[in-house]
Amino acid sequence: MCEGEIVLPRAICQTRGSRDRGAVLRKAGTDYNSGSGLSINREAVGNRPAPKPHFRSTGHVALHTDDRGQHQGSGAGGAVLGAPRQHGTVPTALLHCRGAIAPAGAINSNVQDLSRWVIALLNKGKVDGKQVIPEAVLRETMAPSLAMPNSALESRGWGENLNQYYGMGRWVSSYRGHLLALHGGDLPGFHSQISIMPNDNLGVIVLVIGDHVAPLYNGLTYDIYERLLGLSLTPWSERLNEIRLKNKAAGTKACAVADVGRVPDTKPSHPFDDYVGEFEHRAYGVVTVARGEKGLSFDFHGIKMPLSHFHYDRFDTPDDEQDGKFSLNFRTNPMGEIDSLDISLDEAAVTFTRRVPPALSSDATLQTYAGTYISPSGGKTVLTFQPGKGLSIRCGPDLQPWRPNQFRVKEFPDVVFSFTVEAGKVVAMRERDPSGEYVFPRSP
Repeated sequence: MCEGEIVLPRAICQTRGSRDRGAVLRKAGTDYNSGSGLSINREAVGNRPAPKPHFRSTGHVALHTDDRGQHQGSGAGGAVLGAPRQHGTVPTALLHCRGAIAPAGAINSNVQDLSRWVIALLNKGKVDGKQVIPEAVLRETMAPSLAMPNSALESRGWGENLNQYYGMGRWVSSYRGHLLALHGGDLPGFHSQISIMPNDNLGVIVLVIGDHVAPLYNGLTYDIYERLLGLSLTPWSERLNEIRLKNKAAGTKACAVADVGRVPDTKPSHPFDDYVGEFEHRAYGVVTVARGEKGLSFDFHGIKMPLSHFHYDRFDTPDDEQDGKFSLNFRTNPMGEIDSLDISLDEAAVTFTRRVPPALSSDATLQTYAGTYISPSGGKTVLTFQPGKGLSIRCGPDLQPWRPNQFRVKEFPDVVFSFTVEAGKVVAMRERDPSGEYVFPRSP
């Protein structure tokens, strides 16, 4: 969310005592020097003066944004925002304003405030001698909830991080014989890993800017702990870079045959304008399909790319190095209308249904249709309205807004109820199904 209260206990992020700061930084202080790599100077770090007390973690984006809630800037090489990036380019990290629920309440924080959080975790919920988080609560977050397989050991032979399980908001494992608890956070362009080794009184915070270097936060976390513990160093950088290069080569090779399976000489079943609209899923949000310069365009949570016709009612985006490739397969309902689309996301295909304009489902609009209608046989059909619930036929189905003066029935996609409006008044209801159309005049 773009506005909101901070969920971190406020005492954690207020004035920082020099004792706490010195103790933690002497234990876990690190400096990166571009010329010599990682160096650790505990005494120098511990003797630095404490900064002035401040509190900078916020629940909103405090950067200059444009009318889309996006930090102003340009993409790699001055590329237009939303244009597909070619392989090998490095996009500029942009901070987006999130209108819906975001990870950790969309807190925007910094190393100093996060250090206070780590101090609280290591001190069993205490900061500056105050118990700001109950110790029992922190203990429960470490309790096993979901056991995970040793996939890195089984697939790659890496045995440093073993017996991982998920607790309440954190991953817990044994890293080379040391208890490790961590949890990362990811937004487009911004990535973090906050971790502690409670039995060793160590905490490490890694913040990474740029999606192209996002995998670094785990490798850096492990590397820092190994140096602080005096362990031999695991070649994490070499391992991760080897995987990156192999994946990049495989991706380039795959792109060369991306059109495999295309059925040649096909056309869309509808005019382009019939595909335009907003399509919604309760968990994944809204996909917007609009008219572009040469065809259709795609917008999904700020990922904006053109759509090109693949075959039949399938349209694909370009293969973007950062955002990937999206394939949209549109569905036609029994009434011949484009009413949904499928996209493969995460672990399955997800169906997005056409979003009804809010004006069509407002209480003010719906209540105008309520009333009594006369069936073809002379019986009374009562259409009821309930605020917040909508329209329903008494002893019959609920009516779902679809188009202006048109409604559908959830259970029967080939049934449509429409209303005839004359001089601003509803004068009749019509039921259309495969057998034909039936007219129900409205009772005076």
